Amino acid sequence: MRLDALLEDRFEGRGQHRQLRPFQSYGPRHLIDDQGRRVLNFASNDYLGLSELCTSSEIRSQPSSRLLAGNTRRHLELEDLLADFLGRAASLTYPSGYTANLGVLSCLPQKGDTIIMDRLSHASLLDGARLSGARIERFHHQDLNHLEELLKRHEKKSSQIWVVSEGLFSMDGDLCPIREMVELKDRFGALLILDEAHSIGIYGKEGRGWAHQQESLERVDILTFNLSKAFALQGGVVSGSKKLKETLIQNSRQQIYTTATPLSHLEALPERLETIRKSDAKREHLAKLCEQLAQTLSLEGHTAPILPYHLEGSDRALSIAEDLWDQAIFCPAILPPTVPPNSSRLRISLNALHQREDLSTLSQALIQFRAGAPLDSHQRS
Repeated sequence: MRLDALLEDRFEGRGQHRQLRPFQSYGPRHLIDDQGRRVLNFASNDYLGLSELCTSSEIRSQPSSRLLAGNTRRHLELEDLLADFLGRAASLTYPSGYTANLGVLSCLPQKGDTIIMDRLSHASLLDGARLSGARIERFHHQDLNHLEELLKRHEKKSSQIWVVSEGLFSMDGDLCPIREMVELKDRFGALLILDEAHSIGIYGKEGRGWAHQQESLERVDILTFNLSKAFALQGGVVSGSKKLKETLIQNSRQQIYTTATPLSHLEALPERLETIRKSDAKREHLAKLCEQLAQTLSLEGHTAPILPYHLEGSDRALSIAEDLWDQAIFCPAILPPTVPPNSSRLRISLNALHQREDLSTLSQALIQFRAGAPLDSHQRS
């Protein structure tokens, strides 16, 4: 077919390592694969294991956008609940975290503005920036000196500067220097968009996130996160001022032209939020697991539940991921272009349902592979 030939010519070799593995059932600690085998799961973002609380698969949808017939009083009540939790004036839900980031970045920055974003920011942030019409600059990962240099360069010639970063980076497992970043953005009159998708629930008092733990949340202009990580639900959230919420309702295409998030995906939110607030023991247990595995695998400096185990070459990463799968351990390989060139790794994701013996099983397998053929497990600088 002509289409197939075109697709092969344009896309062959790009992302061909990806595969959709079929599972009979999901659990944050164990999966059941399509052969009925019990597999240790080190690929979930369900950091507190709250998906175990799911009791029903019923899905009720409002088959309309919220501006037409998809909005309910309950949507507004739940958004107020999230705003109160974070100490913000307002919150707005989107169908997913991806559409939340896309909705903010494609709507608010405009032609004449400059977006300065961490080079390793999530694809949803970069895609939104590209749709905005604003000039895009990307500073070296976590490099505040480079950020300051770009702020100085564009201060006089931009209508508005927007700084964009993640709180906890999803592939490298390192945390944003948020205190220094808010100082810089304030000094140059910039506005900060911070994606806390991976840090809400596991950092800060009662799980309010990394910016809250660093006493910087009030100075973050726009906070985004999703409900599919620590909340183990579905949906994205933008949190900030009431004016921000109203502006997005009126102007964000990802809010206007899509079906409302099914209320059934949000009804469990009050219970999940209360559980997160009372999960100090789980957060403490998770922190200890992170420390244990980081020490065992010589990943010094890693304290987050995302641990990148760097390997030499994509083929090596894929091979070890398959070897782990054969040993009933699911720990997927992450390859370029998802990560920068020459930075293939296993992405080890921990959650509060993991036990020390699970980590021992994983680390012993990795040490065994290392003994068979030396691996490069250093932390990329």
